[in-house]
Formats: sequence, C-alpha cells, structure tokens
Amino acid sequence: GGLPPEGSVHPGEWEDMRAMIMSWPTTSPSLNTFFCELVDNIQDYTEVWMVVNDQSEEDHVKDVLASNGVPLTNVIFMHIAHDAIWARDFGPFYMRSPLSERHMTDAWYYTSRPNDDVVPYRIAAQEGTPSHEAHLSYEGGNFQSDGHGNCFCTDEVYNDNSSMTDEQIRRIFRDYLG
Repeated sequence: GGLPPEGSVHPGEWEDMRAMIMSWPTTSPSLNTFFCELVDNIQDYTEVWMVVNDQSEEDHVKDVLASNGVPLTNVIFMHIAHDAIWARDFGPFYMRSPLSERHMTDAWYYTSRPNDDVVPYRIAAQEGTPSHEAHLSYEGGNFQSDGHGNCFCTDEVYNDNSSMTDEQIRRIFRDYLG
C-alpha cells in the first residue's frame, strides 16, 4: 500500500534482473518451440518465473520443455491463476529504492482479465516484496524505462484514462514508477 519510497525508480530495460516472468501459451501450441528457446536462453542469465494455473499446467509445460531438450536449471513454477500469456502486460513493475530495496507497483489491468490483474500481487506476496497500487489503467507492454527516472510510452495511456488530465497521469508515473 501507499507510495514506493521517495527516489525509487523503475530499472532500465538493459539492467540485470532477478528473474523473467513468463506464462506458457497452452492454447497456442504453435508457439511451443519459440517459448522453449526463450526459456532455454533466458535461464542461462536469470531465473525464469513460470506462472502456471495449477499442477496440471506445470506438468504440461515440463513435458514440453523436456521433449524439446530444455533443462529446468533455473525455472521456478508459480501456481497463480491467470487469463492470458501476456506477462509483460499484466506483470508487476519492479522498483528500486534509493537503498536498493525492491518494491512492486501494479496498475489496473483489463477488467475482462481479472486473474491477470491480481498476478502481480500474488507474485509480490510469494516473494515478500512490498507492493503499491497505481490508480491507473495501464499495460506493461506499453512501457520502457531508462533506469534514470525517464519512461517512454504511447499516448494509449491517456486514452485508457480519459477521466484524468495529462498532468494527473504524469504524476502517477512520477509517484509510482519513479
């Protein structure tokens, strides 16, 4: 709850990360080879946090990875109900405080995907990371940061939050995403 610590920033896109959050395209098997390659390459550099709905989905993903020769060297499965594969869109925005503490900020996601909207809080709770709710409709795939307090996005954020002024939206970005 509340705001992240003053001076917190969203890390730059190129900075080292603790983990890559993914969910598996179980309804699109044509993407299996691509996702296997992603997991295989990403886990060489960081943990892969694979969001799955339940044990059955975890078993399926493990079978697909194994049948494609991908070891589970650095893959951690998180049983969290979700609606879609777009983890970058619904996933948390991590923040780094001036004391290098991690915090998580979450924006409102599509009301038609209620499970996706709570995934960030479930991840934060599982790892014990403080969480903060930005009162803004937003999807993370429309966000880039340089790690120095500058972010870049399209004008879609203004369309999705038409009841707010541009300055109100910018203030939320400053307050919750540094």
